[in-house]
Amino acid sequence: MIRTLSVTTSCITLAAIPVFLLGALAIFIRDELHFSETQLGIAASLYYLGAALSAVLGGRLVERVGERRG
Repeated sequence: MIRTLSVTTSCITLAAIPVFLLGALAIFIRDELHFSETQLGIAASLYYLGAALSAVLGGRLVERVGERRG
């Protein structure tokens, strides 16, 4: 159980770091990719939308698999 928790926590942390760094690196990213503030905001919003949708789908999957194995 501890191993599963450690792996899950690590994956979530590594997946979220780039978006949290977006605020600090926004100026460089905008210059490099020629994004406006709006486009950068939309990109970050799409990340969180994808995360929310995958959380819902993943939750349903875990509930089904858990019921079979339980």
